[in-house]
Amino acid sequence: MILDIKPVAIAVRKALKEASISTDAKVLLAIIRANLKYNDEEFALLEKSLSNELLSCFVLKTPIGKNEQLKQIKSALKLLERNFTKMDCLFIVDVFCRAKGWEVDIEHIFDGNSSITQSHRVNRNEASELLGYEPLFEISDETMESENENIQVNTVVSPELRDRWEFLIKSANRGIIESECALGDLFIEDMNQDQATYWYSKAAENGHAKAQWYMGMCYLKGVGKRKDFDKALYWLKKSANQNYLDSQYELGIYYYMELADNEEAIKWLNKASEQGHSEAKFFLNIAKR
Repeated sequence: MILDIKPVAIAVRKALKEASISTDAKVLLAIIRANLKYNDEEFALLEKSLSNELLSCFVLKTPIGKNEQLKQIKSALKLLERNFTKMDCLFIVDVFCRAKGWEVDIEHIFDGNSSITQSHRVNRNEASELLGYEPLFEISDETMESENENIQVNTVVSPELRDRWEFLIKSANRGIIESECALGDLFIEDMNQDQATYWYSKAAENGHAKAQWYMGMCYLKGVGKRKDFDKALYWLKKSANQNYLDSQYELGIYYYMELADNEEAIKWLNKASEQGHSEAKFFLNIAKR
């Protein structure tokens, strides 16, 4: 049986974003299941393998360096190899490494030959050959702090996405905002947060409502950007004022949950509710009490 790793890694990545250091393995599995609709065999393997002890190797309080990543991966493999085949061990750890953005040759680590790549700018193609996929990379502090600079964008994409990328890049470079946003979508699909944020940022600056929502959520959640609630509200309002449903909902929730501003919360939740957002209707009723 060939297991499909990409949707599992995406689901695990989303779950880890919501996890804290005290998150229980069963809770994380429930979040993964909610984001993983059609991969029953893959989920069954995760369900059998995921313990709190294994989870502790990947849910960490702070970002860690290459050497510490290596230690955590070895610990995870050691836990798994007692009860699982080598291929299953590699798949499980591979999923978490992709979700975390760690660049590794897991099979070499399993066999006792550690080889964590040193620079994704230099060794990305090498890592792709070893692992059989394009790795997902964490955003560097340098990129986070260079929001207004001309970011050097790496143009490596997965082979199955290359035709779409070649088509979109030509029109995006001519300033067509739909293509800029579509490139953001493409790089999310390719699990490349760095480039996705770059293209969404360009589209947002040019007035694209969905891209503005995305940038707002990046600042709100600290994904690809440092958390900045003023910037989050700036972009969400830009998008919501273009009648973008998800931005209206997120503004309503933020005003209600974080700022305790019921008047603003009701304003935005009502707008989202009028467009048919079921969760907005639920919270609107609560905010009105």
